[in-house]
Amino acid sequence: MSTSDNFYSELPGFPLFSGFSDPDNYRELPNDWFVVVADIVHSTLAIERGMYRQVNSVSTATVIAILNVFDRQPLPFVFGGDGATLCVPPKNKEALWQALSASRKLALDSFNLNLRVGVIPVADLTAGGYKVFVARFQPDDYHQQAMFRGGGLSYAETLLKDESAINPYFIPGNIPTKGDFDGFECRWNEIQSPREEVLTLMVSALDKKAERANQTYVEVSQKIQEIYGEESDFHPVQKKHLNLTFSPGKLSVEARIRTFPTGRRRRLLYQIKLWLLAIAGKYLMARNVTTDDTEWGKYKDHFIKNTDYRKFDDILRMVISGSVQQREELELYLEKLRQEQKLVYGTHKSSSSIVTCMVSDYNRNHVHFLDGARGGYAFAAKMLKQQLKNIQVKNQ
Repeated sequence: MSTSDNFYSELPGFPLFSGFSDPDNYRELPNDWFVVVADIVHSTLAIERGMYRQVNSVSTATVIAILNVFDRQPLPFVFGGDGATLCVPPKNKEALWQALSASRKLALDSFNLNLRVGVIPVADLTAGGYKVFVARFQPDDYHQQAMFRGGGLSYAETLLKDESAINPYFIPGNIPTKGDFDGFECRWNEIQSPREEVLTLMVSALDKKAERANQTYVEVSQKIQEIYGEESDFHPVQKKHLNLTFSPGKLSVEARIRTFPTGRRRRLLYQIKLWLLAIAGKYLMARNVTTDDTEWGKYKDHFIKNTDYRKFDDILRMVISGSVQQREELELYLEKLRQEQKLVYGTHKSSSSIVTCMVSDYNRNHVHFLDGARGGYAFAAKMLKQQLKNIQVKNQ
């Protein structure tokens, strides 16, 4: 088994999203790596209070703080709306702990959110009977997403949620806070659905045998395409609905993160800067201006291509647009499979989606994390977990 720090960057990519269900695209994560788990405790309560932008932003900021520890080295991770999971090589442990400690303090001090963070050795997951297999979805030269299977990430989350005072995976409370959130941006209004609504969808196959579980995912994917059409038909982001925000309240979220832990004066100055940048950005994109580093007229096109609206981490996750009738047809199909105990699922509908961003440069190297507005993934996950709990109770 490879123990190379470059395990993920050397992983062959696959070009079509349908490849997520092909086990030949996956490689086992080296046993000396670590799985980092971060999730916001009681996130649904925070979202019900209207803090879905803050919840998404803390999750994205945590991803960025960890990637900055590793100098933006390509690493496998998945953004879950109210949390994130990353796989990291066995180096920079002290800096990693400090970045997680800083992310936890940022969440609490800036937004009164409780961010639970921990680091689990892959060796412990293996000892528990679980594996982490990783694949790299790469539709073009500038965008890549990690896909996961094997059950290891779910088991890592279970280990972290053990509230025991001696849980060995928690980041200790006395770790110094030192985090770099450079690259985090949150400058866009909610993105209206190109059609009637935005559907946030989560599907988890129940069969323990990988081959049959794969077949379930293939059938669900084919049904989604049958109902919703091609990617261009259900992609939740279109250029005409991409608008920079001038709202002080929305811009304050980025300001709080990018100026943490400095004082109010610097935050205010940064917020003024954001407002001016929004004016400049709107002008540059509208006039198709090309500067030395960026073709601004193509920025929104690249934005759409670099949006993570589909992903897989033992759960198929999607944010798609369509009609009420299409959603109802899909839910009838999923409910039939649920009653046959082939899968559990969660859905959430809204009129728009919300995006937080990781920007290395404005030309092509930027990634956009999408979630259904007003708690898409968090509420879809709540529904899925309740269905799973009902099955477990029934089978007892």
